[in-house]
Amino acid sequence: HCKGEESPMSTQANQQATPREDGIPIANCFTVLTAGKMQSGVACVYAVYSQHSGAGGAFFIQIDPKTGATRRWDAARNTDDSRVILWSERQQTLFIIMARGATSPSILMSYNARNDTFTDLGTLDGNRMLSGLDMQEGTDGSIWIGAYGTPCELFRYFPDDGKTQGYGQVDPDEHYAY
Repeated sequence: HCKGEESPMSTQANQQATPREDGIPIANCFTVLTAGKMQSGVACVYAVYSQHSGAGGAFFIQIDPKTGATRRWDAARNTDDSRVILWSERQQTLFIIMARGATSPSILMSYNARNDTFTDLGTLDGNRMLSGLDMQEGTDGSIWIGAYGTPCELFRYFPDDGKTQGYGQVDPDEHYAY
């Protein structure tokens, strides 16, 4: 947890939450949570912690809600921001949009729980400065990504072949992420 924040693990019903020190220094953090599954198929929670302002790289934690056991992975040192994650039940994969600093394009990464591997799936659109802001899984298993940039655009990632299709700016008069 971030310094000064209360740990959800120390909160009990009808009691005052007490911050606890977990020994992981974090500065200027942003946390995103989603439900998923571990390699064994047991339900878990994935947390992605981002550290801003040069505080260091992002890291991922897999939490077993029954036992409280955690597993941690550090993201590559050149990735420091993640605010969008999506668990795909169909793929048994956690999709993550990461940034390589404030002036670099977002990249799409995945963690495959079946084979316990992280994969850099590349940028959304070459070296263009785009920040992924939302992801949703389509009924066909493709991943739809709304990105903010100039202009804001919609993308679709196809896990089966690893290709990304851009749909361009949806509305030429509006500059909002989709």
